Amino acid sequence: MGKGGPAAGPDDGKADAGAKLFKAKCATCHTANDGGPNKQGPNLFGVMGRQSGQVRAVLRRRFLFVKF
Repeated sequence: MGKGGPAAGPDDGKADAGAKLFKAKCATCHTANDGGPNKQGPNLFGVMGRQSGQVRAVLRRRFLFVKF
């Protein structure tokens, strides 16, 4: 079992903790602002409800074009 108690939900009022976690784990590859650029991973703004694989930067990854 994990340490530190239950996970925080989206409406728990812990935005500072979430921002710190995003910067530490996600910001290297992702942005999360409206109109932000795609990095190695897609911009995550509006990701809830969006169909997977719809961001063009993810579809251009090198391994998808390897010829056998």
